[in-house]
Amino acid sequence: MTVNLSWIADINVTINTTALQGPSFKGMVMGVFPVASLPTSWAGSLVHQYGSNAEIVADFTPLYDAAIVALDYVQAYKYAILLKACSTFFTQTPTSDILYVSCLDNTAAINYVTGIQAIVDADNGWYAFYLADQVTSTQNNGVYDAINSLTSNNNLKVGFFDTNDPVITAGNFLYDSTQAGKGISRAILFYLPTNPVSTTVTTALAVVDTLAAANMGKYFTNLFDTGIGLKSISGTQLNSVTIDSTITKTQLGDAGLGTGFLGVNGNVYPSFGASGLGLMQYGLMASSNSSALLYLDQIVGADFIQLNLEADLSSLIIAAQPTGGIAYDDGGIQTVLNAAKSSLQKAVTQRIIQQFNNGNFTYLNAAQVSAAKKSSGVYDDMSVVLTFLGRILRVGLNVELKV
Repeated sequence: MTVNLSWIADINVTINTTALQGPSFKGMVMGVFPVASLPTSWAGSLVHQYGSNAEIVADFTPLYDAAIVALDYVQAYKYAILLKACSTFFTQTPTSDILYVSCLDNTAAINYVTGIQAIVDADNGWYAFYLADQVTSTQNNGVYDAINSLTSNNNLKVGFFDTNDPVITAGNFLYDSTQAGKGISRAILFYLPTNPVSTTVTTALAVVDTLAAANMGKYFTNLFDTGIGLKSISGTQLNSVTIDSTITKTQLGDAGLGTGFLGVNGNVYPSFGASGLGLMQYGLMASSNSSALLYLDQIVGADFIQLNLEADLSSLIIAAQPTGGIAYDDGGIQTVLNAAKSSLQKAVTQRIIQQFNNGNFTYLNAAQVSAAKKSSGVYDDMSVVLTFLGRILRVGLNVELKV
């Protein structure tokens, strides 16, 4: 009998096949205040996770009160918007168990590209955000630049923005933020007369509503975790938000015809019927136009597919490495193809796309792939055509009565 070599060299080998984490569709309220005023609980970070509105009230009410005492009503109003947005977010049902709150530092003039990137660098676990500020169309351009900068680096985010400006012609918020190619596909705009006012603040003001924050809370809480799957904003009923009973059918307009609020992608919360039922309309993104309507659920659904495919296929490659990797042959290609199909089936289950079949996929066998790609270990000769699972948002019926 010999002495086992582990007596000399004790080696433990572990094959780690843990899958990469899939996407997390969490919400953030992006506060606008000096970095010197970060709550103590944040420990110097630009981002903090909260589990209840009470925790946020405890951290930010003293900051609001201090700004009022200092007669800094402009900053006090920004804190008021933040507090109202967080409260409205947590008021929706089902109720979220997490909300990110961040600091967009306004010690000096804000550069939105670098400011929002700093927030991402601090914590990138969020997806949708509400900008707690009196957003103007000029300001929106800076935020749009920040979103586009993140998107170009494959960091997918969606911004929610409020306005109380009801005018839908040039020189006003909704028109200037959505028309003539100014709108982007990752911004969604909400009009309500009781949203934060856009005029200069000279006294202490109360924030009545934050329609965008309410929708962010209602839409993203438990999204993809409840078994319901992807949903539309249109028809949503909200808590703690004033229903806009002033909007008429003409003012609401028609997204397909480019008229009214919907014609400038202004998502609204009008009153319907004799009972005054509040129902959100219509879920359009800021880049929509009458010939190419784009909805929030389509953006979120596409992101779900992309992020899951990235995680699942990366996990496949990582898991195979300790045992030799995925062979660059027809068997290996089928392994990758099957993993992609399995990942995409999640999108079918989540009611994002219609059921696909093998005919939707196009790919090359190993013998058809160029030698250059084989030598570099890259296989990208695979594609799939998928179809969104649309939603019925309005109905019509012709009725013929005979005697």
